[in-house]
Amino acid sequence: MKKIHLLRSHAYWDHIQGFPYFAPLQQEGTQVRVHALRRPGTSVSAIFAE
Repeated sequence: MKKIHLLRSHAYWDHIQGFPYFAPLQQEGTQVRVHALRRPGTSVSAIFAE
């Protein structure tokens, strides 16, 4: 299994809009973990869903 850790320091849309096209996301057996600074009241999932 390939493990990838990404550190997201901020969520400007122009910095994260290509994330769905990140090739390893499409590869079977790849685990991607996104680490982010805490933002009260907002989850990382909610930021990517915007």
